[in-house]
Amino acid sequence: MKIMGFSLRKRFIFFIFLLAFSLQPLAFGMSMAQDVNVVILPFEVHARDNISDFRLKILEAIASSLDETKGIRVIAGDRLKDVIMEKGTKIFDEGAAGAVGKELGANYVVLGSISKLGKRYSIDAKVYNVGQDKLSSLSYIEGEDTKEITQRVYDLSSAISREILKEAITAEKADAESGIIGKIKITGNKRMDTDAIRAKIKTRAGDKFDSDQIKEDIRAIYDSGFFDDIIADMADTAVGKELTFIVKEKPIIKQVIFAGNKELTEEKIRESLTIKTGSILNRIVLQENADKLKTLYANEGFYLAKIEPVVSIANEIEASVNFQIDEGKKVKVKNITIIGNQKMTEKKIRKVMNTKEAGFFSFITKSGVYQEFIFQNDLNLIAGLYYDNGYIQANITDSKVTLSSDKEWLYITIAVSEGEQFKVGKVDVRGDILTTKRAILEKIKNKTGNIFSRKIVGGDITKITDIYGNDGYANVDVNPVTKLNTEAKTVDLVFDINKGEPVYIEKVNIRGNVTTRDKVIRREVELGEGELYSSTGIKRSRSNLRRLGYFDDVNIATGPGSSENKMTVDVEVKERPTGFIAAGAGYSSADGMIVTANITQKNLLGTGKQLDLSALLSSKTSRFNLGFTEPWFLDKPISAGIDIFNTTKEYTDFTRDSVGFGLRFGFPLYRRDTRGYLTYKLEEVEVTRVASGASQIIRDQEGKNLISSINAAIRKDTRDDALFPTEGSVIYFSIEFGGGPIGGDVNYVKYLLEGTRYFSMPYDTVLAARALAGYLHGFDGKDAPVYERFYLGGINSIRGFKTRGISPKDPTTNELIGGDGEALLNIEYIFPIFTEQKFKGVVFFDTGNTWDGGFLNGLRYSAGLGIRWVSPLGPIRLEWGYNLDKKEGEDSSQWDFTIGTSF
Repeated sequence: MKIMGFSLRKRFIFFIFLLAFSLQPLAFGMSMAQDVNVVILPFEVHARDNISDFRLKILEAIASSLDETKGIRVIAGDRLKDVIMEKGTKIFDEGAAGAVGKELGANYVVLGSISKLGKRYSIDAKVYNVGQDKLSSLSYIEGEDTKEITQRVYDLSSAISREILKEAITAEKADAESGIIGKIKITGNKRMDTDAIRAKIKTRAGDKFDSDQIKEDIRAIYDSGFFDDIIADMADTAVGKELTFIVKEKPIIKQVIFAGNKELTEEKIRESLTIKTGSILNRIVLQENADKLKTLYANEGFYLAKIEPVVSIANEIEASVNFQIDEGKKVKVKNITIIGNQKMTEKKIRKVMNTKEAGFFSFITKSGVYQEFIFQNDLNLIAGLYYDNGYIQANITDSKVTLSSDKEWLYITIAVSEGEQFKVGKVDVRGDILTTKRAILEKIKNKTGNIFSRKIVGGDITKITDIYGNDGYANVDVNPVTKLNTEAKTVDLVFDINKGEPVYIEKVNIRGNVTTRDKVIRREVELGEGELYSSTGIKRSRSNLRRLGYFDDVNIATGPGSSENKMTVDVEVKERPTGFIAAGAGYSSADGMIVTANITQKNLLGTGKQLDLSALLSSKTSRFNLGFTEPWFLDKPISAGIDIFNTTKEYTDFTRDSVGFGLRFGFPLYRRDTRGYLTYKLEEVEVTRVASGASQIIRDQEGKNLISSINAAIRKDTRDDALFPTEGSVIYFSIEFGGGPIGGDVNYVKYLLEGTRYFSMPYDTVLAARALAGYLHGFDGKDAPVYERFYLGGINSIRGFKTRGISPKDPTTNELIGGDGEALLNIEYIFPIFTEQKFKGVVFFDTGNTWDGGFLNGLRYSAGLGIRWVSPLGPIRLEWGYNLDKKEGEDSSQWDFTIGTSF
């Protein structure tokens, strides 16, 4: 939006001419030989309104008062105007005061500023000593309105003239007299201790009188922020000069109240403000808080809200602040219009904007709220969209925000000039080449003929920087040089590389950890002191620390070391609570109502060890588990853990009870994202409540069995987020061996291979594909236990079927008996619905089956949709699947609900 008004320069020139002509008669009113010559410069203005006329009135009053004072002569008229115009002065600061004063032969120059906050005015006046080239005094007045401030201008003028004459007389006598300060007094202070004020000044009893030092003392007291006015008074006594600092304290805020707030609670308002009861009244801070409150209302849709801070001073030391609020109507964005776009669709442009039109779900998503700083950033995002699609000459030619006549709606219009689309021409690298040009060019994305993209150029710079950074060149400079060919519509691109010198890590500093021990953090940092710098090591270290779950924030920064080829690494963390006691209830379509209780400490005594005690109860399942994990066993990157468990699970045809323990070990295989796992489990399993019509396979398992098994697994996880990944993959392979040489009553081998890949798609959507295959067999004449066999169906496998509803059947009893093989494929397309609330939609296709003997025969299919939401109770999934090849006895569709992560 554009706001029309006088430019600052035009205002100053306008004032100079008016001041010159209006004060011209005063320039020749007196001509005394000993007069002090004074020049008054235009005062700066700090106000939202145009107060040029009021400023002129104030300056005329000051000039008139000074010129009428005996011993002072004001220089004005054409001389002042000519000097200012000749020097081209635009900013009237101390430098301008010295230059103008010397040119006109003035002894002193008066300059300052006029501020308007709401209806209240304040005037700061400074006297500049031309001969000594420095400020000699400061004066300040304020008033509730123009009438009050105008009345106080004569007090200001008197203070200025008094300081000028006092300093002039002091200067004349300085060579003839030498005064010694015999006593220093401080008066006027009621709250601040006298000794605290004395600590601010450097002048001491017994010092020789020094007017410059006294001025510095006044400034030091004033800078403390506790005083409105400070005067230094000097009197002759029998013991020498008596120096008295007379201070006037700023009032303390006794109370802060609000009037007119109906839509926002007082609690929410107070949270947004910094001004508090008991603090010193500061008019600037007060107005800043009023602006914050206006922004708060604007963010809630009250774009027209008006905030007026009113100060009531009951006595000289206490003040009450009343924020008078006129909330106005709630205003929302009704329509966003894009004009000039012929090659970029309006849908794409709207997609990158954070400012949205109001809609049906605005009460949830807060769409339609207008925020100026967000809208200005939207304009940059639109330009970036064009730059990233080859339109490098595109620009935003205009933007307009219009308020409807009923003041309820905003209409936004954005005009764009697209220009032509450019493609990448020649691509080259030059400068310091580590290996070969070809090796670098193969790793970057910019290729001849591609659509030119500023974003891709930035990514290539990062890629080259990482390549060199991984070899220790922390200060590598990669500069993209472009050459535009407007006829061919191409951009030639050259990456100019200056690698600098190799850099070594001098020291790794750990900060912010209160509970977590240094070594727990340090062992996750993949950079050691004395080693070469590695940019990838920095990134992996940050990921390692975030993956621990101990910290709300992790920041790793580098700093200069003791020499140019050394640097420090500063790891700063912000800890979060890692222990919790929780109880909850939920529902699963597989288990019905669920009650859970957990006691967990993920960072026991700051050592990184984890302790878990959990219980789950439902109509079909009860599970109790006690677990302990040491992530760095013997200070090696090997995890070790133990679990003690007791589980009861009710299936359709039998109930399985088990009690036992497991020993777990994990170790890195390749960096931190690929790990191996080895688990030994010993459990006693009892199959009871076998249905009378159950399959013979199930009846053969009835009774107690001891299971002794070892599971060996490999897992590689490169996802960018554990809950809602947008890219990366998870690959898992395991072999579980039970019985035989490790004992137990059952013999089996179970293989499982699973892979999931996430693809980032346009418009913040994700395509996910998951494939799974499993195989189970017994050995030494024993069948694998029925509770280890494979079943599919349900929210975590093939949706649209009942949980464990896909399985081979006993040919005699027609009961589901599980398979010795399984295969599964899930394909999902995940898209945002309400981004801020992490509310997503999903459409899916599932296929797979389980087999007993055969493989990949008779695949089952389903498709459906669902929603996923990170609720305060945890991640929620609600999904509906449709059975695409319904068979007798099966439902045509199935609803599934659960609290947990996606696959």
